[in-house]
Amino acid sequence: MPSTGETSCMQGVRYPIVLDSLTHNFVTGEIEHVIHQVFVSERSDVVILEGQGGITHPARLGGLELVAAGRPDAIVLQHAPERGFYYDLTQYPISSLEREVQILELLSQKQLIALTLNHEGISDEGSDETIKNYEAIYSRPATDVLKFGCERLVQEIEGIFSDRLRSVARG
Repeated sequence: MPSTGETSCMQGVRYPIVLDSLTHNFVTGEIEHVIHQVFVSERSDVVILEGQGGITHPARLGGLELVAAGRPDAIVLQHAPERGFYYDLTQYPISSLEREVQILELLSQKQLIALTLNHEGISDEGSDETIKNYEAIYSRPATDVLKFGCERLVQEIEGIFSDRLRSVARG
């Protein structure tokens, strides 16, 4: 899995790029390069590219660049419903989840396959209720990965990409 931030680079991820450190003109090429590197080196038919902030973030274009250059076949979106403003940019309210979903689906021409919850500032009961609401509103699986693990996401990805994964298994 390619990573796109400083922390994962420091943690020794095998295929890192630090988007924040790149000159804008080179971001697209670096995203394409790291995806190709994973594809060739790992012989992977499914590459999971982790994200960088919201698609509408006023100061960080990483999310937009990942969608444009990464050309994802599917998107999992994480949301922090208790955050009202971007970190260090309190003059900019965070876009609604609905708006983020609409923009992501418009730009990528793909449907969001799942939602994850950042439970920052939410009680356990509130977290469970938020997940149920996400599933009811968006008709997609939702989970809090830190609380419940990633099994639901893995199942969704395996279901969507079962043809690719079967061909890998037959290899």
